[in-house]
Amino acid sequence: MRDLRLGTAKADHGRMNAGSLVLVCLMSMSFAPVRWQNIPAQGNPTQAQTRVLEQLQGAWRLRKIEDKQLASQRRQETGYMVVSGSHVALEIHVGYTQDNGLVGQPIFQTGIYASSIDKELNLVLNTLIGSNTDSRFKASAEQVGKQRKYTVDIVGAMLTLRREDGAQFLFDRLADNVQRYDFYGRKLADPKEGPVKNP
Repeated sequence: MRDLRLGTAKADHGRMNAGSLVLVCLMSMSFAPVRWQNIPAQGNPTQAQTRVLEQLQGAWRLRKIEDKQLASQRRQETGYMVVSGSHVALEIHVGYTQDNGLVGQPIFQTGIYASSIDKELNLVLNTLIGSNTDSRFKASAEQVGKQRKYTVDIVGAMLTLRREDGAQFLFDRLADNVQRYDFYGRKLADPKEGPVKNP
């Protein structure tokens, strides 16, 4: 920081305190309680709905995006989706390789979603928290409860999600670990083998 005279330093300190207060207020507003009523309640699923949701469980790696709104030349894309119970974590990055070999101004979508399977066996995602890039390549928070709908096509370890506008997202299932661990790195018991003794 530049050297400042005492009087200027005091004035700047006051401005910094005021600025800090505004920042704290804005952060408090951003972490306000989520309006869960924006997310529609789901009834008891049918056997077909339950079967589709069960097939989606696990981790998936994005292999390809087919979207007429995205130029295909020099495009690079990567993404992962994890389905756990009735929740989905999804992150997708798309960028274009420049002449210098670097990827410039990537666009992205990331979030945690409440998921369900509707009567037509579509995957319905409702945003709990998330963000994406706007038209100026700036990060923008998504509205809680924003809904997306996809048709689901699972063949073996391959998954295709088709959005209502025709865009397709092709995923490959990631192989699951043979040994399972909890959040703290402790081994989880295999139901067939009984409890595991952790140190």
